[in-house]
Amino acid sequence: MDNVTQSPVRHGAMRLATVKLIEVMSKGSPGEVLTDERTSVISGHDTHVGGNGYGYLCSAIRYCLREHGVVWRRVRGEARIECLSDDQKIDLADWERRGINRRTRRSMRTLGSVDPSRLSDEKRKEHLVLAAVCGTLLETSSPRTIKRLGGDGTPKALDMSRLLTAMTQTE
Repeated sequence: MDNVTQSPVRHGAMRLATVKLIEVMSKGSPGEVLTDERTSVISGHDTHVGGNGYGYLCSAIRYCLREHGVVWRRVRGEARIECLSDDQKIDLADWERRGINRRTRRSMRTLGSVDPSRLSDEKRKEHLVLAAVCGTLLETSSPRTIKRLGGDGTPKALDMSRLLTAMTQTE
């Protein structure tokens, strides 16, 4: 029996460790903190960064966001995660938007370094489509467009015609 490895316990498609974490984390309230020690006890695995249970914690975080709208984020430099308030969720979304903007600019530079005359017709078409998609992403995620969409500061539902106007305006 010493050399026999047991298959992990599963609950549906998820492992039991993930299910146990979800049970606790789905009831999270803004400002609530879970330390790595506590999540390790809940899951029965080491949930520290790089630990064998860290994947279970990441899966639980994604599930809580997708199914319950509860956002948990790791506090950098500290062995804990925190449940975010609505204000913090907006800050997180803006931080993620800036990351999208940086990666899209890098992709545009890469695409700009391509010589289309040396590409096959199929690759040239793919190059043009990627450039158009990246250009649209770059324009819609730029701080200038975000500011223009805000307009007079009155919060409104996203209006596509207003988005297109903001994207095509010149300064």
